[in-house]
Amino acid sequence: MLHKITGQKLVSILCGVALAFVIGGWTWFMVAARGVTGPLVLHFNSMVGVTQVGNSATIFGVGLLAVLVVGLNSIIAVELAARDRFLGIFTAGMNLTFAVLLFIAAAAIISVN
Repeated sequence: MLHKITGQKLVSILCGVALAFVIGGWTWFMVAARGVTGPLVLHFNSMVGVTQVGNSATIFGVGLLAVLVVGLNSIIAVELAARDRFLGIFTAGMNLTFAVLLFIAAAAIISVN
């Protein structure tokens, strides 16, 4: 596996940046939410208002799941890149897109709380 990772530099860089976005957003949110004493607003809809609240444990679980998904997507991208370069790069790019969207979602939740 290590040989596949070092052999696919672009895929490895994209997946590393995706993992950095997810871990950075998760860490930022955990630090920002540490001072909140009441329930955290997790989802806000402009038509209805607050639709989901949670606590720090909920955020920890969501962040852990995000790291797991991005990690698994990274493994899939590296394996695909070993077989077909285009599919590996495409999967790694979509993984990065997913991670950036998760980071934006974390920033939006931080701004609401």
